[in-house]
Amino acid sequence: MLPSLSLWSDVLKIIIPVIVASGLGIWANRKLEHLKKDIQNMLAVRARRTDFLRSQIEKLYGPLSFYLDLNSQNLALHADILRVDTSSPQLRLTSKEIDQVITAINLYARRTTANNEAIADLLRAQWAWLDTDDGEVMIKHVFAHIRSNVEFDLANNAKLPLDYYREGSIKPPTVHSTDLADRIRKKLQDKQLELSGLVSAVTTTRDEH
Repeated sequence: MLPSLSLWSDVLKIIIPVIVASGLGIWANRKLEHLKKDIQNMLAVRARRTDFLRSQIEKLYGPLSFYLDLNSQNLALHADILRVDTSSPQLRLTSKEIDQVITAINLYARRTTANNEAIADLLRAQWAWLDTDDGEVMIKHVFAHIRSNVEFDLANNAKLPLDYYREGSIKPPTVHSTDLADRIRKKLQDKQLELSGLVSAVTTTRDEH
């Protein structure tokens, strides 16, 4: 955590008149110059961190959180539709209406696939902005998307023999993880909060001067 710039500003307001009044000469002037350079360096560090966070948010974590949260909503609705008992007497769905339900489910599956494709494209283009501790989980997510494209068609029919999955030697791919969506959303919020604090600190210091 960097020292508060407002604190350094207050210190300068106190010591500069003392130095001038005491006439400490060259030694005092050198100390004052060193202090000014230290403050300038801190301002430069804050500025670089501000630019880095803003780029992370705008180029990667903002769009990434958008797609993942959209998938969370998409698959939650997908699950709600599947939970409805289409054979219930209260519904009395015709075969045509059941086909419409299946079509809707498949359309939501396509939306999820499209979002995951967008995530893969985004990561491919902006990978350098990703925090190192997020690299492994994002690679797993993209690889699960690749596996889903290879092993299943849009109607969720397996292209590999089902025994491969039943025996447990190969687990079917997971197209979305709410834990991952929560993780990236938290990362985005933390970065936004830190950026807001840095911008506020710099603005306050400039106003004081």
